[in-house]
Amino acid sequence: MPHPTINAIEQDKLGFMWFGTQGGLVKFDGNNSTVYQFSKFEQKFGVSDWINKIYTDSEGRIWVASGKSISMYLPETDSFEHFDLPQLLQHDFNDIVIDIMEDKNNNIWFLTSKSGVFILENKNNKLKRVELRTNNGSFEGIARGFSSNDNGSIVIVTKSNGVFYKSFGSDLFINFSSKNITSWPESHPRDVFLDKEDNIWIGTSSEGLFSFSPTSKRLSNIFKEIETDCSLQINQITGNITEKLWLATNKGICEYSYSNKSIIVHNKLDFAANSLVNNQVRVLTQDEGGVMWVGTQNGISYWNAKFPSFQHINKQSYPVIQSEHTISFTEDKNGNFYIGSFGGGITKFLPDGSAEPFFLAVELKEIIASIVPSLLVDRHNNIWVGTLKNGLYRGELGTDNYKHFVNEIGLRVDDANYSDEKATTINGISRLKELKDGTIAIGTWGGGVILHHFDENGNSVFERLDNYVDSGDNLPPTLIVDIIEDNDGALWFASHHGGLVKFDRKTKKAQAFLKNQTNPQSLQSNSVFGLLSTDEYIWMTTPDAGIARLDKEKLAMGEVVFQHFGSNEGLASDFTYGILQDDDSYIWISHSKGLTRFNPYTLSSVNFNTSHGLQGNDFNSGAFFKASDGRMFFGGANGFNTFLPDQIPINTYKPPIRLTKFSQSNNIRPIHELFREDGVLELQHGETVVDFEFAALDYTKPSNNRYKYKLEGVAEVWSDLGTNNHIALSHLNDGFYTLKVKGSNNDGEWSDELAIPIRVLPPIWRTWYAYLTYFVIFSAIFLILVRQQQLKIQRQLSQERKLHKLAYFDSLTGLPNRQSFYESMEKFLSLAKRGNYNAGVMFIDLDRFKRINDTLGHNFGDKVLKEVAERLRHSVRNSDFVARNYDVKSFKNEIARLGGDEFTVFLSHIDNPEETTVVTQRIIDSVSKPIMVDGYEVSVTPSIGIAMYPENGLTVQELMKHADVAMYQAKEEGRRTFKYFSNELNEKAFERLQLEEHLRNALKNQEFELYYQPQVDLFNNRIAKAEALIRWNHPVMGFVSPADFIPIAEESGLIVELGEWILQTACFQAKQWHDEGIENLKVSINVSSVQFKQTNLVDKVKNALSLTGLPSNLLELELTESAVMSDVEDNIERLQQLKNMGVTIAVDDFGTGYSSLSYLKKFPIDTLKIDRSFIMDVDQSENDAAIVKAIMLLAETMQLNVVAEGIETLEQLRVLDSYGCKYIQGYFFSRPLPVREFVDFVTEDFKEKATWKLDLIG
Repeated sequence: MPHPTINAIEQDKLGFMWFGTQGGLVKFDGNNSTVYQFSKFEQKFGVSDWINKIYTDSEGRIWVASGKSISMYLPETDSFEHFDLPQLLQHDFNDIVIDIMEDKNNNIWFLTSKSGVFILENKNNKLKRVELRTNNGSFEGIARGFSSNDNGSIVIVTKSNGVFYKSFGSDLFINFSSKNITSWPESHPRDVFLDKEDNIWIGTSSEGLFSFSPTSKRLSNIFKEIETDCSLQINQITGNITEKLWLATNKGICEYSYSNKSIIVHNKLDFAANSLVNNQVRVLTQDEGGVMWVGTQNGISYWNAKFPSFQHINKQSYPVIQSEHTISFTEDKNGNFYIGSFGGGITKFLPDGSAEPFFLAVELKEIIASIVPSLLVDRHNNIWVGTLKNGLYRGELGTDNYKHFVNEIGLRVDDANYSDEKATTINGISRLKELKDGTIAIGTWGGGVILHHFDENGNSVFERLDNYVDSGDNLPPTLIVDIIEDNDGALWFASHHGGLVKFDRKTKKAQAFLKNQTNPQSLQSNSVFGLLSTDEYIWMTTPDAGIARLDKEKLAMGEVVFQHFGSNEGLASDFTYGILQDDDSYIWISHSKGLTRFNPYTLSSVNFNTSHGLQGNDFNSGAFFKASDGRMFFGGANGFNTFLPDQIPINTYKPPIRLTKFSQSNNIRPIHELFREDGVLELQHGETVVDFEFAALDYTKPSNNRYKYKLEGVAEVWSDLGTNNHIALSHLNDGFYTLKVKGSNNDGEWSDELAIPIRVLPPIWRTWYAYLTYFVIFSAIFLILVRQQQLKIQRQLSQERKLHKLAYFDSLTGLPNRQSFYESMEKFLSLAKRGNYNAGVMFIDLDRFKRINDTLGHNFGDKVLKEVAERLRHSVRNSDFVARNYDVKSFKNEIARLGGDEFTVFLSHIDNPEETTVVTQRIIDSVSKPIMVDGYEVSVTPSIGIAMYPENGLTVQELMKHADVAMYQAKEEGRRTFKYFSNELNEKAFERLQLEEHLRNALKNQEFELYYQPQVDLFNNRIAKAEALIRWNHPVMGFVSPADFIPIAEESGLIVELGEWILQTACFQAKQWHDEGIENLKVSINVSSVQFKQTNLVDKVKNALSLTGLPSNLLELELTESAVMSDVEDNIERLQQLKNMGVTIAVDDFGTGYSSLSYLKKFPIDTLKIDRSFIMDVDQSENDAAIVKAIMLLAETMQLNVVAEGIETLEQLRVLDSYGCKYIQGYFFSRPLPVREFVDFVTEDFKEKATWKLDLIG
């Protein structure tokens, strides 16, 4: 504790205890405490370490009043947030917050020492002051305490004007004081408590406790109604679950009972360790488990007030007792109890609760100093007193008559096996037992067992029994501790070092039971301290093996079976003393760690210790006794305990179990930093040496709280930790675990389990990405080895593969594949040659089938192809052969389909070409019909080329080649038609193929060159742009027209590579001109529609500008109108990216496409280029002139530039100039020029053309 004086005590919603001292705040879990001192970290004026109040509201928030400040605990950071009450800062230093509470509407109330009461309203989080008005209207600002109950009522007690009471739902406080209530206390109140019946209890400074009913207006002075030693100064009042009021006073605690109107005072006793630590009690509270916490000026005392403790009798409660060391008990028929002690004689306890020393006769007063290990009152009301050194006494109760027996059966044990050193007198009487026939069995400490009875003359007769014991080589037991008689009349003796003995009085036979190391069913101890006989068993206690029981039924059949129960089975200790059975069949055992209630049916145990009021944890052997009314007695060195077993409740409170500390590699880590958001504790590999500390938050006796755990993922059974609350884990493998922990209260009631999910991360070499790497590496090695093996096998089986190719069919349509078709055609041509008849080959290609695949997917396209194949089957004669045509790369049937939309049909036995035409038209009509696939209707049309045998070829290769040429011609003539092969078509196709081949080599051979045609700014009479135009100078063919090779480049895809070359070359050239001083000369580059659709066009433009260093504002890209409008949304985004780079955009051939004006305004373009077709006759055609005017007006409206292309004559220029056209391009100024000539034109030749305005004038 940071300070011994305790001002406040509170239990939070999690079960932790909080103590407010005059030097700081303390959090306690039953084992460890954490101190919070605000002054070390907060420099606010109102914050103090003098804690006045701790309060937990309904939401679990912890409020702390210290000085002028209110602090709220933040569990996520284990810290506090502090708030000052502004109203208090205006007053002197002593105006502080002294109390906190919550009302039924969840408003928080604050009580100050001088400024009155404030409410923090839940609905708006605003602080307001409570106005208290007395009956005469004056304001009372100084309050001493307040209280509320579950009904929602509130009471405030003030220094001078009584109490203010408000019931739930009312907005007004009613004032009760001496002005309207007679006999109102005159002294200042110190606290107030409102019970569930709305009775107001007032604790005063000098008049004690008052109760007041707001309903009946009845005031009672409790201390005048009840005679009590309780102090009149009441510091605090608290109620608890046992219908009692607990009063904190300056002279201890006063326990007021509602039911019997009694007060019990508890205070500090110097000679009692379990009493209060200090009488100056300042605060009281009771936690959820029933533990009462008492805060004093010198620390804290606590006990569980929920359960009545065992009654403890000692010198404190009965000063007449001469020795507290209790070793024997007995009772007489009048209800008097006799207690034998060690060195203090006998004390008699009367039924009225008083006690007195007991003497057999006046002359035997010296016996008061005797050790009395055994007592007995027999059926004749004679009392037998066995002493340790003075032998045995028998007296008649109510008289002074007695007899003294010393060495009645021999002076010494004269057995030859005993030496003089071992010889012991039998004056030590250890146990007395009256048998069913009235015989007194006497246990001695050194002389075995003696039986006493009266002869016919009334004289005492003693009979020693130890000679009857047949114990083999073992001497008969002489140190007797306990004696019982079973239902059959047999005697059982418990002895020290002599085991257990059964004696049959009828046969005079005895049987000894001793420890046998080799027999686990034997008695496991040679010392037995206590005996109990039940219907089925003989029970016994031992000093080192717990308790044991012997099965009577099995013993009768000659089988000796002992069962033992000790600490492993739930007993608190294996060192056991006394044993008794209560009327509910529970067995009570005293031992070195208290008492245990043992259930003989379930074999479960409930342990009790000093926290329950026991005289001590250790008891004495022989000091146990059950009275006729069922009351039990157990004695020890600090007096004895007596109780009625059925009135001893068991603590059934399930304590919450909490994680209180976590350390990793011996480094403590804050708990609020431990877990991920999903509640999992994540540990790195190699950092799994961790230690958890838990607390079961029952404070009855925390040292007796037990713990057990299991780590799911390692073990599925619970491990019992005993009272150890630490769990250490180390070297956990990576994976997922769940640590489950339970804690019990002091009576063994277990809590619900606390589960902590744990994930240990794997080492880097065992992570999923490491395994993926391993898999990839091993797979690559495996595939290489497999591939090598495949290549080896392929070389060996190449001949077999050729056979597979011959028999291969298309897996999609079921039609023969190309290889099969060619084989079949060879056979058919051979037959045609032999039979001298004509044949034909059709090469069928589906028009724009790629569009179907691209839009609806290849699966959809496959279904279309299957339908086309089926229609082909129905469109030709049964003698015709139908097959799909494609490049075969595999000879396995199942993977033979390699794509393509080309089919071939071989027609045999053709008498005249008209037959071919009929079949061809039938195929076109059939295939062109709409096809329904998956709810979609699509149309495909075929283009068919036909080659006839023998006119167009004699071999398969020739016929297929010529049919292919004819098919391409059919496509060029509009598709959905057919074309017969001719020599003219062959020559044209050959030229096209040859041109494409030359085109592929032209870029590599640097046969291309860029020409530049100037664009003239008429307004400023200067050259503004240079349009880059590609020229192809073939070494053999010479200059090839762009109109001839550009379409081929676009169709073959070469335009992409060619366009990239144009872009970089033009940018390099423009940068060179810029560096040479030709400033502000833009270069304009045409971008084909194929090139524009490339997704990486923007990146290529960036790379070209970056590579050449050309400023982006000197580059313009020209796009055709149809290319821009092909995919509006995508093109807008792409053009905007180019614009953001600084590149300008021009639309070429404007007016010839299908622009939508609604879309055109959305495009980020800069220039419209009027197509030359409108310029050609602009000076002669009114329609062309009107179109040009409209385009210029549109451009002006959209703030776009206009370039007129194809200006060749002065008349055309005159018209365009009159229309206000700014930019002109055409042969009038210059044709496209090579680089050197273009530079000469810009620097020199344009000067001649710059006089064009003079030419216009004439």
